[in-house]
Amino acid sequence: MGAAPLHYVCLRKSNWRGIANLLLENGADIDCQTFGGKSALHFAAEHQLPELVEVLCLFGADANLLDAKANTAMHLALAKVGGRDTVKKQILEQLVSASACFQVHNLSGLAPLHLACSTGAIRCVQFLIESGSDILATTAAGESGLHLACASGFAEVVQLFIHHAFRLIDVQDASGNTPLHVAAAEGHLECALILLRNGAEVDLKNNQSLTAYEVSTAKGQDLASRHNPELMQVLREAQKEKGCRQS
Repeated sequence: MGAAPLHYVCLRKSNWRGIANLLLENGADIDCQTFGGKSALHFAAEHQLPELVEVLCLFGADANLLDAKANTAMHLALAKVGGRDTVKKQILEQLVSASACFQVHNLSGLAPLHLACSTGAIRCVQFLIESGSDILATTAAGESGLHLACASGFAEVVQLFIHHAFRLIDVQDASGNTPLHVAAAEGHLECALILLRNGAEVDLKNNQSLTAYEVSTAKGQDLASRHNPELMQVLREAQKEKGCRQS
């Protein structure tokens, strides 16, 4: 692991601030990294410890240090599924005040905004957008934040993205999938309805020549199947309605 005492402070259940202060005042290397490239700031952000993040930032921790997977502390704060959105936002604010860059993509091709969309951290998504994060940025697979929100079923994030970046509504990823295709594939009815109400195209085809409706008809053979009959019906009617308007 290669961890230093400062890293282990993050694993304590209390008094992070006091012990961190003591170590740093006595010369602890604030940016010391583990074998995986994680600094104490990475640990503190990953473990959702805003008080410790604040201390480390005040002592001059490098908020843009990358771990072995090219994650900054901001990536790790947002990658955690669950947890309190308000706490994550507090950590982001502290990191940004320490000159953290929120445009960095990790080795998986994900920027902090992408992770916030994937985990449904709506306050963090709003904060990053307001702070100037590139809302149009895509992952290595060509997915926008809107694609990722649809994949995870976070309707509030979908609505927020449409408000701030309407042009993304029909953007296709590297597989030719629009956000509507993604919502259809994952069975997320509410996300699909928001897209449709805002004029998403129902007849666009992906690289397999499938429309969102055709994607929604696929039935898995196991318990993990995301087939949603109600969503399938909604998409079929939307496609039929568009055909009637064009004829």
